[in-house]
Amino acid sequence: MKNILTISAWVLTLYAANSSAGVFKCTIDGKTTYAKENSCGDAATYIKTQKEPVPSHIEANYINDGFGYRLNGSVNDVEMVFLVDSGASLTSIPVDLAKKTLSGTTCEERMFQTASGESHGCVVKGAKIKVGTYVLQNIDVAVMDGLKTPLLGMNVIQKLGFAKITPDKIVFHPTLF
Repeated sequence: MKNILTISAWVLTLYAANSSAGVFKCTIDGKTTYAKENSCGDAATYIKTQKEPVPSHIEANYINDGFGYRLNGSVNDVEMVFLVDSGASLTSIPVDLAKKTLSGTTCEERMFQTASGESHGCVVKGAKIKVGTYVLQNIDVAVMDGLKTPLLGMNVIQKLGFAKITPDKIVFHPTLF
């Protein structure tokens, strides 16, 4: 079972992929909460997680190629290196990567306004995105014609918590509890 935290009223979950601690799931009067401590006695369910401790941060390193900060990750378990792009509303991937990672999914046609002008593409709903050791479920991903580098957009960046930006890296501090 995975260490889960509901971030909002959406179906979105963030969990540490390699965590050794567990959490207590507590459902009382139809309301479910997750916490490190058992706050509801016998009504609690302990959810075990996997192997390693959860890191307190994720680092995106600056690559001096004129484009910016990069972060290792994956979409539906297909690994890729994202360019952190706060100007992109959605996390976006090139068509060739979409064929590997989003095969068999429905992609809703859409036009996108980009820094280079209008671009044709589509949006897949419900993807799993991993950045660092953190996994986000049920994320919309844009598939864009002409895109060469996967972009980590604001729909994921804002879920990664507080960010400290320095000339050589961006350090995200996700808040699990």
